[in-house]
Amino acid sequence: MQYKIGLDLNACKAWGEFLASTPNANFRQACAWGTIRKLAGWEPIYVYVEENGQVVATLLIFSRKIPVLGMSIFYGCRGPILDWSNTRALDVLMQGVRKVARQRKAIFLRVDPEPGPDQEYLRQTMKHAGFELLEREFTAWNRTQYELRVILDTSEEELLKGMRRTLRQEINASKRKGVSIATQVQIEDEDRFCELMSGLENVKNSVHHSQRYYQTVLREILKSGGMLVKACYEGQTIAVMTLVFVGDRCWAVYMANDYEYRKLNPNKLLMWEGIRIAKSRGCVFFDMGATQAKAFDQNDPLDKYKLGFRPNVVRFPGFFDYPFYSLLYRGFIVSESKVIPWVHRIMRHKTGAGK
Repeated sequence: MQYKIGLDLNACKAWGEFLASTPNANFRQACAWGTIRKLAGWEPIYVYVEENGQVVATLLIFSRKIPVLGMSIFYGCRGPILDWSNTRALDVLMQGVRKVARQRKAIFLRVDPEPGPDQEYLRQTMKHAGFELLEREFTAWNRTQYELRVILDTSEEELLKGMRRTLRQEINASKRKGVSIATQVQIEDEDRFCELMSGLENVKNSVHHSQRYYQTVLREILKSGGMLVKACYEGQTIAVMTLVFVGDRCWAVYMANDYEYRKLNPNKLLMWEGIRIAKSRGCVFFDMGATQAKAFDQNDPLDKYKLGFRPNVVRFPGFFDYPFYSLLYRGFIVSESKVIPWVHRIMRHKTGAGK
């Protein structure tokens, strides 16, 4: 059993096959996501373990430099991926991580793995590997510790019947008013996707990404086998949603609509069509995402809307930190709510986000 760092084309294929066959794999550990996040200022680092020529553990790390200090922070979003009973593979994986950390002068690594069948066993395994459980439900820069997932273990008819009645009515009304669904990609879709995503950022007053970023997002998702689903009205695409697949799991990742057509409820129709597509492909769940940088709140407008589809609220085991420089790590933890926004502002200036 040995660790390896970095990927060539063959290794990327093996990495993808491993994720597809592993029940606790998340698309945010896929090669395509590394390419996407690189444009947002996070350098992807691929560390994996092979045993008898087969991949048995992976961790896609996103590295970001801390200005002035000349050091880095590591984030393994929704990783590592492995069979949690294979503690030897985790130990070997961390050997590779420590080597990369020395090279990049990383202060610490943070991970937030997918839930396992035994959450307490997972936590204890991480502790024995040297990780510390961070006693926080959310941070300003990491993924949330919950996701809303529609479990697809029943018929389409039962899924529709189980939804909130007013939501079913709005979906049906959207179709009656002439909103239709299309999945065939056209030449003009890339520009429209970028336009709608930028419009969403303006409405939410969130971080602005460049057009190149959203072009790469769409291209990488399609190249990886994902889909662009469109809501159309009178010849115009009024809402978009991208679907990403890893094995028998599906995530709705990017979604935006033209605000002028909001009364037609295209997003609700899109979400239902995403569920239908995932069901038709034999997926076990459809992940609707979560509201970032907060704990689950059933009264949050976005979560409340999604709850109408009757998803499960999936709780994650937590944030786990692996310090490489203990004193610097303690200092970072105390000030991370201020440090990360500062780093984001600097990186947006350097990468030209929003241009």
